[in-house]
Amino acid sequence: MRTAACLILAWAAAGCAAPRAVTSQAPPPDFALSLTINTPAGADATLSPAWFIVDCDGSLRAALGARTAQSPVPARVRRLSPTEMQHLWNLTRSAGVLVPPPRGEARPDGAAPAPGLLAYVTADGRRWGKAADPNDAAMRDLIETIRRLAWIEEGA
Repeated sequence: MRTAACLILAWAAAGCAAPRAVTSQAPPPDFALSLTINTPAGADATLSPAWFIVDCDGSLRAALGARTAQSPVPARVRRLSPTEMQHLWNLTRSAGVLVPPPRGEARPDGAAPAPGLLAYVTADGRRWGKAADPNDAAMRDLIETIRRLAWIEEGA
């Protein structure tokens, strides 16, 4: 009986703990990233509207233009190498995208993306979304890299 009570207490305490960040140095096998850039007109070229998806198998999908609730999944552009996946993983970690929002904080729900920058991540068996600051230097590095990997020329 005491063991059962301890297990229940431990389970309850774990449920109340703050979500933990993914800290592995290598990308987990389920690492996937969706990056939506829905910036207002007149933004610089790096922030021009686009939607990028990196699947866990390394497939990179890209679509230019504003994403709406009716937007189809972007077409596959290419498959990334393990080295490129590692680089994206490192940039994603640096940009703070792998830190889940605190419990109770509003999370993106998959509806039509609002203006700005939205990142969805799957890693280490967990999923979450984060509204990001497009002016953050680490986030800009991630955006510029994913655009380059998708073979999107600067200014497009």
